[in-house]
Amino acid sequence: MQPAKKLMLSIVPVKRITSDMPACNFDPNELEIAGELSLAIGGFCSPPVLPRDGDNYKVVSGHFQFHAAVLARKLNPRAGENIPAIVLEAENQSVILAQIKILKVA
Repeated sequence: MQPAKKLMLSIVPVKRITSDMPACNFDPNELEIAGELSLAIGGFCSPPVLPRDGDNYKVVSGHFQFHAAVLARKLNPRAGENIPAIVLEAENQSVILAQIKILKVA
């Protein structure tokens, strides 16, 4: 296996992210608290993982964080406009998705 490109956090506009997991799957109070905390520190200690989907992004890991970021954006549109995320590039996507699959089992 060839070495993949190193992971780096990217700043991504919340409005360009989608999730196929609805927010109703999570406790609304916990989402709101997480959203407020993300505003306080400028992101999440476990950032969402997002492959590019054209000009947009789709969550593959971190659906809770994404929905908390949506609430943070509603609470404070300026501060919550962007979030740090791990963006999957073509050269590292398969390796990272394999790692996510293994870590979800552990």
